[in-house]
Amino acid sequence: MQTDFIIQFFTPYIQKETVRLSKQLGETLDFRQFEDGMKKLMNQLEACITACVLEECLTDPDFLTQLKRLAGKMGMKFKEYRTLRIRLGNGQQIAVTTPYFLKTKPKRGRKKKDQMGGGSISAWKFWVFWEKPALHS
Repeated sequence: MQTDFIIQFFTPYIQKETVRLSKQLGETLDFRQFEDGMKKLMNQLEACITACVLEECLTDPDFLTQLKRLAGKMGMKFKEYRTLRIRLGNGQQIAVTTPYFLKTKPKRGRKKKDQMGGGSISAWKFWVFWEKPALHS
């Protein structure tokens, strides 16, 4: 799993930054600066792990199969994978690859006027609304 690699990569970086921040705290006696540095360090780690886990989930073939079935019920079809930027609660931005769906054209019936916003949706929106009971059936 990639999270193990991220943790192995971040461990020496965290140790080095902690030593640097501790040394800086000893020189300046500014605890706020130390605390801000530690928060920044933890936010970077959280963003990397979150991006890795989301990327794994959103590019999983089984997840795509479920999304295609759900999108079919909503009159949409899979087009491609696109990169989506997400802002986390801590202010960090991450980029993840997500399936992208388009509204399908009707196969019968009268042609309707062009509507604003041609009807595209990313898998992220599907995931956000996944908790609705109507979508589980």
